Amino acid sequence: MSSFKALLTATLLGALVTAAVPAAPARAADGQLAPVMMVLDASGSMKDPLPSGGKKIDVARTAVHDLVGRLPAGTQLGLETYGTHDLPKDAGCRDVTVLRPPSAVDAGAVDAAVDSIAPAGWTPIGLALQTAAKQLPSTGPRSIVIVTDGADTCAPPDPCQVARDLEAQGADLRAYTIGLDVDDATRSQLTCIAQATGGTYTDAPDAGSLNLALNRVTQSAIRNYQPTGTPITGGDSPESAPAVSPGQYLDTLRLDGKLKYYAIDVPAGNTLYVSRTPAFPGYSLSTFLGSTVKIIDPRGEDCAADFGGGGASRDSVNPKSLIWRGVAGDLPDLAPQGCTQPGRYVVGMAMANPINGSSAGAPVPDEIQFGLEPTATDPGPAAATRKVGFTEPSGGVVPVTGGGSFGTAATLPTSGHYGDVLQYGEEVFYRVHLSWGQGLAWRVDYGQADKRRTVNIEAKTFTPVRQQVDWDTSAYTGDGSQLPSAGGQHPDGAFATYPVEYRNRTASDGTLRGESLDGWYYLTVKLGYGIGGADQPGGGNVPVTLDVAVVGSPQAGPRYEGQAAGSATPAQAPTPVEVFGGMGAPADSAATPPSSASSATATTKLPVNVALTGTASKKSGGGTPWAVFVLAPVAVAGSVATVVFIRKARRSV
Repeated sequence: MSSFKALLTATLLGALVTAAVPAAPARAADGQLAPVMMVLDASGSMKDPLPSGGKKIDVARTAVHDLVGRLPAGTQLGLETYGTHDLPKDAGCRDVTVLRPPSAVDAGAVDAAVDSIAPAGWTPIGLALQTAAKQLPSTGPRSIVIVTDGADTCAPPDPCQVARDLEAQGADLRAYTIGLDVDDATRSQLTCIAQATGGTYTDAPDAGSLNLALNRVTQSAIRNYQPTGTPITGGDSPESAPAVSPGQYLDTLRLDGKLKYYAIDVPAGNTLYVSRTPAFPGYSLSTFLGSTVKIIDPRGEDCAADFGGGGASRDSVNPKSLIWRGVAGDLPDLAPQGCTQPGRYVVGMAMANPINGSSAGAPVPDEIQFGLEPTATDPGPAAATRKVGFTEPSGGVVPVTGGGSFGTAATLPTSGHYGDVLQYGEEVFYRVHLSWGQGLAWRVDYGQADKRRTVNIEAKTFTPVRQQVDWDTSAYTGDGSQLPSAGGQHPDGAFATYPVEYRNRTASDGTLRGESLDGWYYLTVKLGYGIGGADQPGGGNVPVTLDVAVVGSPQAGPRYEGQAAGSATPAQAPTPVEVFGGMGAPADSAATPPSSASSATATTKLPVNVALTGTASKKSGGGTPWAVFVLAPVAVAGSVATVVFIRKARRSV
């Protein structure tokens, strides 16, 4: 993903930091695309060739040309550059030029502006970041995308401190950084800028990777891709694990297989939920990523481990959710052996990239959820036995703008037809609330494309703990297509859940077990690049329509220990019992295990809440050790996924 724009030449020295630009636009209405400022490096080193061939500035120009053809209508894009004059350092470090304030995309103007940029001078990234922020609205989601081949050569201001200052001001602003053939020092600085504001850093060692990275990053920025959670740094050993309460956290992981550890107290009878969602923008289709979650019980012994993985895609934000549910006391037959006693549990998490080692240096944001669910004194109705049926909603199509992540998913308030417009390479997120007793059935229609090509399309359903419970994929040629395909697992031609009941978790069917919590259910819709991984430049609007049916009336769910009489009835419960409670509250210091398991039973009940809301992410750091091996199973899973896609593609084309 990525972003950039237009040009104007400044006369020598005059207004090197251009101030005579129109005022930043007012905040966009909720649901609109976020405005983006693109900052393009034009320092002297951009004249140099890449090891793989081609001058850096030429490669950057080509990437921008490709990007602007892909951007959706309504995108507000601004363009800024620095280093376009050969000046002494004092003046050269003020050489920042706003070529275009954020405004509706004009591909011709942007292309002309980028083509006229001539690299010459210094690299004042800190000042460029300050200047770009001033061009954007003062409120609402907004983003800056920086492409550079080197670190700042002008500090002060230090660019990482500038990013921290912007975050400290409470600005809902994220900086996404892309390093074009950079060294370790530059990578570290660009990573700091991104992490301080909740954005991402992406390596781009050559022309092809820059093209992909710029498009993916920019699409994420305008869709307001927003890793969210309370910043936290996992410990490098179980003993140094920070203590957490239920909620959502944000950490960063390197793809080196080294575990980070977190600790949580599990009272007697409580169910512990653990979910993690790493984000991998800009990877190739051939990249396989391994994921590990390890559980250590109050005795200090390993009692559960979950290894998984799959192929990371360049045309998808590609959330990888791994859920582990252990039970301490309630329904012990569902818990892994040894994970049944109350006390302090330690959770270790790691990511590994066993195939493509070149990606191992880039840290990735990792949204981590911890949830506690108390004992159900009255579990409520029996487990569901049949999925809900799809009923065509009434009414016309309501326009929506899907988000770029779980945290920014567009809310679909009830049954209905919802219309959006996707660009090639996008995956967008929506959410629907299900109360106890309700189920969800939906389908998505891809309309006629204004630019035809053959690409992969995909749609998925996720539970409140981000467990994928339904999906389908096929090929799309621009003439219209529907997911899911009718027949097989989808006889009604619609994705469908079971009615949400607490007792579903006792079923033998894995999908039914996952649909045992009320709350937000997520729908994702993807429009890929090209069959077989071939990138096909150029934009194109593809209308999509989601037909959504919420089936059934809200019912009284389970009654939990300590819940007031009658509060399980929807009409009487002002605050439903949910399992994930928004932003979590990490402890200031490392966890200190209780002296015995019984001490956890005497502690105050931890909050019960599984909803995913909260403020934008902030900087979180950290490294860690402990090696994890996830090799053959990952590659096999990826191969199976590829075969499934090819088979569906042949069937559908």
